Amino acid sequence: MTRYYCEFKKCECSEFYSKTNICDNCNHANIWHSKKSKPPPKYGKSQFFSPRKNARRPNYVYDIIFAQIFTPEKIPIVEAVEINPIGFCPEVCALPV
Repeated sequence: MTRYYCEFKKCECSEFYSKTNICDNCNHANIWHSKKSKPPPKYGKSQFFSPRKNARRPNYVYDIIFAQIFTPEKIPIVEAVEINPIGFCPEVCALPV
């Protein structure tokens, strides 16, 4: 199969020439050489050029939100209440099964 220009980055080889898998011109393997005879344009229009108009660019709006500082009000002090221990089981073994 005939192979043409080299697709390796920054390689200027225009045709694959060799009897092995390595090109005699650029020393790149045959898989780096294209099967297409016409190379893509290097400058200007590329294969990703589209005649369609560009999509609308989003317009981002940044809202400045200041941090609100929490200022606690005066909390009332509650007195501790003593609990009657009779309502609780004194041991784990005393639990009804």
